[in-house]
Amino acid sequence: MVLSPEQIEARLQDRFRLLTGGARTAVARQRTLEATVDWSHQLLSEGERTLLARLSVFPASWTLDAVERVCTDHGIEVSDVLDLLSRLAVKSLVTIDTGVNGERSYRFLETVRQYARERLVQSGTADHVRDRHFEYYFNEFRGAMPILRHHDQVACLRRLRIEQENIRAALEWGLSSPGHAVQGLELAGALFWFWTKRGLFEEGRFWLERALTVADGPARLRAIALIGLSHMDHFQGKQVETAARASEALALDGVDTDAWVLSFARFMQALAAHESRDFDQARLRALEALEAAKAGDEIVQRSGPLMILGNVALADGDHERAHQLYEEAIATSRLAGDTWGLGILLSVGAGLRIVRGDFDGARSQAAEALARCHELDDARGIAWSLDVFAGLLAARRQAESAARLWGAADGLLDSVGGSLTPTIGWIRNRYVADVKASLGDEAFAAARAQGQTMLPEQSIALARQETLLLVSPSVPTE
Repeated sequence: MVLSPEQIEARLQDRFRLLTGGARTAVARQRTLEATVDWSHQLLSEGERTLLARLSVFPASWTLDAVERVCTDHGIEVSDVLDLLSRLAVKSLVTIDTGVNGERSYRFLETVRQYARERLVQSGTADHVRDRHFEYYFNEFRGAMPILRHHDQVACLRRLRIEQENIRAALEWGLSSPGHAVQGLELAGALFWFWTKRGLFEEGRFWLERALTVADGPARLRAIALIGLSHMDHFQGKQVETAARASEALALDGVDTDAWVLSFARFMQALAAHESRDFDQARLRALEALEAAKAGDEIVQRSGPLMILGNVALADGDHERAHQLYEEAIATSRLAGDTWGLGILLSVGAGLRIVRGDFDGARSQAAEALARCHELDDARGIAWSLDVFAGLLAARRQAESAARLWGAADGLLDSVGGSLTPTIGWIRNRYVADVKASLGDEAFAAARAQGQTMLPEQSIALARQETLLLVSPSVPTE
């Protein structure tokens, strides 16, 4: 018999009254729902009951492929899954979601999930199903790190976002189970780009630190996790910690021949040195990082060191050399397909173009940077792009709009716990005093506060609208 929730409720009115006494309270409603689920459960076949219990291992949604990999064996064959899942959906115990691309996923109402979880625990198979859940998501995403730096990163980031609750559950189980701890370390390291590119710095820090604490894994896995932590520190403005994590990775036995670890750890050291204004150290470490990237044929790894060398040239006042290095870094990032890195490099390059008076070029690069970051739904990247737009407006004496965009950038960074690092922050520092002088302290504070309350879409629209109104010809200056 196929029953909707409304039909089930109508048939159970007498039972509800016995359970609740007719009371209109939250407790009574909860008991009503539990009675509904319990009654429905009694009508299920043995296979349906078994699958219902095992599905509770998924904390949010799941796909058919995940069910076939996680919930089968011991009474359920892969060939049974679609039929059993369809029956549970027809009986309104499972709901079906259709994504924008037509992909289907499934989920429980929370009351059904809680009920099913109790049945799973009572079955004595909960740990086994959780093991299979961990193994599935470990195997799905252990190879995510290189994908998240190349052409397919946008699709991978979207899938990771959809599976975020399953990933959290997998990491929690893996890092709580001695038999899975090293795999948990590997999975956490593989996902550091996800947390970085989504602006989930505190979450990334939590999992990476936990993984390093509980798992005594191979040196390379620990180095990757430490480099991931170095990223979290950098984007939150903790440059001493950024360098310390990178140095700790380099001190591990056996990594001195690993080109990936060498190039990335040296780059993070160079980045921290630059942000701390130790330009000689930044240049030295960036050159070492670039050499290691070339030795390991890591094309995507070259763009970061090139950016640092450009930053150092900019600090030295050599704008032409800085421009050449930024353009080389941008071209390298395009070749590798690193959409996220390209967003940073375009913002950095646009800042230099502003100073040189190439306002059209700056606007074009800033617009592309904003579009790239918006595509990734990267709040940190959007904020940095808006800051560059604000610098462009400030340079063109659009003081109020510049102050609003600075406020919008700060609001976005606050929302993810991010920081405006010197690599981008120097642009604001160059113009903010003039904007304050033009507006006055009170008006500047009011415009900035208005920007902080804007929604991301509003601030993006403002940036695009205001810069399109800049029609004066560009005059290159030094």
